[in-house]
Amino acid sequence: MRSSRVIELVQALGEAAKRGALFYNVDRALKTDIAARMGGYAADLDGLDDAAWAALKGEAVKRFARLRREGVRALFDLLNEAKGYSYLKSLGCRDIAFVAHTYDRKSPDLSATLDGRQVLCEVKTVEISGEAPETFIAEKFTKIMNEAVAQLGPGHQRKIVYVVLRGRMPQDLADAKARLDLFLAAAPFPDVEIKTCVGI
Repeated sequence: MRSSRVIELVQALGEAAKRGALFYNVDRALKTDIAARMGGYAADLDGLDDAAWAALKGEAVKRFARLRREGVRALFDLLNEAKGYSYLKSLGCRDIAFVAHTYDRKSPDLSATLDGRQVLCEVKTVEISGEAPETFIAEKFTKIMNEAVAQLGPGHQRKIVYVVLRGRMPQDLADAKARLDLFLAAAPFPDVEIKTCVGI
């Protein structure tokens, strides 16, 4: 059975498209690629509390409408934040909430508490491309992680970067995850936990 929240989000995006927000045939896209891919997020969306769901749905509609052709990618980047929420929940975190984004300063995507300590989480979607793995890790991935660490800010909170790997070939994603996990095992980013997963 399809998640009611997936259906609700698809309908909300369809309404945004009808208001002329997009320059392409969003109805066709919603009925095919977008709706099909959203099914992979059903469990994560269903796991959000009501406040988190309202915040994510509202932001999804804004991003989808505002960015036009880039809206689809921005939408799935945002849905990956629901995966970060699910991860915090799996750790036993409480009071999990999306952090409101502002244009004047960078901030993490999620905040929570665990055993009386604040937890901050930044979710990053990383595209795996055809470059050599060593080049990808040394340049692109390290740059993205440094940006994520900066978004988590100073302080003694528990800091987590949740990385969703995206690409066309499942085997490439699995290989990239294995290489990144080996790289991260050497703890190149002290005081920050980095969790990788293969996206949809």
